[in-house]
Amino acid sequence: MVHGDLKPSNVLLALDGPRVIDFGISQAAEAAPLARAGLVVGTPSFMSPEQAAGQAVGPLSDVFSLGTVLAFAATGASRSVPGRRSRSSSAWSAARPTWTACPPRCGR
Repeated sequence: MVHGDLKPSNVLLALDGPRVIDFGISQAAEAAPLARAGLVVGTPSFMSPEQAAGQAVGPLSDVFSLGTVLAFAATGASRSVPGRRSRSSSAWSAARPTWTACPPRCGR
C-alpha cells in the first residue's frame, strides 16, 4: 500500500503508539500512479522528489515522506517553501542535510 500523503497531521500519537490516518488518496502499491495527467496529489512539504515531479511512486516514496515527518518532529521546521514545489523538489535531491535545528541529543 502507498499512503501518498504522510504528514504530521496524518500521524496520531496514542498511548499505545503512533497511528497513521487519512488514507483518502492511498492505493495498492501495484495500482496506477498517484500522479495522473500532470495532477500531483499530496502535501508538497512532505512529498518525495519523484512524487513532486509527477512520476510514479511506490512504498519508498512513503518512507521518504516518513523521514520528512520525523525531521519535522525533531526540528519543528518544514523542508520546503510553500508554493515553490518545482524549485524545492529539485533542491531536495541535491541538498545536504543541515543539523543546526536539531537538538544536540539527536546524535548528529
